[in-house]
Amino acid sequence: MKKTIKNISLVYCWGNKNLGDKAITPGTIRFLKQVYPDNNLFVLSVFEKDCRNYKESEEYICSKFCDVNFVPQPLAFINEKRIRNSKQKRGAVLNAFIGMVALCMPRVFNRLFKGNAGFDTLIKSDLIIYNGGVLFFHNKINSRRKLILFRLMFPFLLAKRLKIRHAFYGQTFGPFEGIGKNFYKWFFSSAELITTRESQSRQILTEIGVKKTKVENVIDSGFWLDGENCKNTNILQNYGLADQKFIAVVLRASTIGQIGVISEDKAKEYVTFFTGYLSEINKRTGFKIAIVLQVKETDQKISKDVYEYLGEKAVYIDDLQEPEELVALYSRAEFVVSMRLHSIIFALLTNTPCLALYYKSITHKTSGIMQDLKLEDYVFDIDEVSRQLLVDRSLEMIRNKDCISQKIAENILALRNSTLEVFKNRLT
Repeated sequence: MKKTIKNISLVYCWGNKNLGDKAITPGTIRFLKQVYPDNNLFVLSVFEKDCRNYKESEEYICSKFCDVNFVPQPLAFINEKRIRNSKQKRGAVLNAFIGMVALCMPRVFNRLFKGNAGFDTLIKSDLIIYNGGVLFFHNKINSRRKLILFRLMFPFLLAKRLKIRHAFYGQTFGPFEGIGKNFYKWFFSSAELITTRESQSRQILTEIGVKKTKVENVIDSGFWLDGENCKNTNILQNYGLADQKFIAVVLRASTIGQIGVISEDKAKEYVTFFTGYLSEINKRTGFKIAIVLQVKETDQKISKDVYEYLGEKAVYIDDLQEPEELVALYSRAEFVVSMRLHSIIFALLTNTPCLALYYKSITHKTSGIMQDLKLEDYVFDIDEVSRQLLVDRSLEMIRNKDCISQKIAENILALRNSTLEVFKNRLT
């Protein structure tokens, strides 16, 4: 007989630099509260307690959910920051080593390291759920990030060791190359439920040998944000958009996560492409162009270059701090053009039509989600789509906006309902 679920741990809460990542945790929390309204919910940060990112994330989450317990990351047996400031800089390595030993005798270690709230929280959990994202893949990029990967996997390795029920929420998985296939098959084998946020990941998991019965498709965490209560802001007035029609454009210069950045030549190619496309849309419609930054760290230069070329045709929005502000902005746009997945999701959340652009050679998350929402006619590989096709599809969306918006609303509702059903039937 399965143990009654009382304490639920959600791992991890990501940082705030990317407004898309920032939206994942509150979205997942809102979902979990619908499935488990009376349970104790603990959210584990990916950061240590004395880290600035931890404090910012804690403040953000606790301001929205006063009954949620926010906890530092569990792989923090020693203070990494203190060691990083020394000549050795081996804090992460030492923590990983101690973590591996801790997996051998976790309850003994929990008594020895009583100050490790994250580790203690995991041990006392009845259910551990992994938060959404693109975290588990194996190729030449990820194979070099072993310490980071161990930190990501540690909660589930502990769950496997102690036979604590565990599951994944809304992940994009793969690709799995080389020896990664067998390792990940083993890693996923003990999970009670694995949910993907698009059907392509589900297929990838079955191809490496994960049982089909373990895997279900659900809606991305971002779709659980409360779009209806995100609309009353002063953003439109601040940027002179309150009384005119506009489209929102989100560009991207990083390839996967924030790991790689496109070359200067490729960036120039994209600037030329977008300035030509957006100038044509402005000429044909008169719509203002709002260039929006979702991630300042990597996307600022390419966004600023496009904005400066467009001149008076555009406004540049780079100071939004909350995902809800993006939702509010996109809710008033005629349509959104985005290379960032969560800006696409924020637009769709308010039934705003969207053109989704992605790097086909890097990830399938964007194309997969658009296909599952039956919006495959509005997603394109950025390196294959022509400017004219993008113009034509944009004008089509303008003509058929009401019909497309209704389709978006119906498909999101259906996926939300099926997601709730999956968890209520499989994980209660």
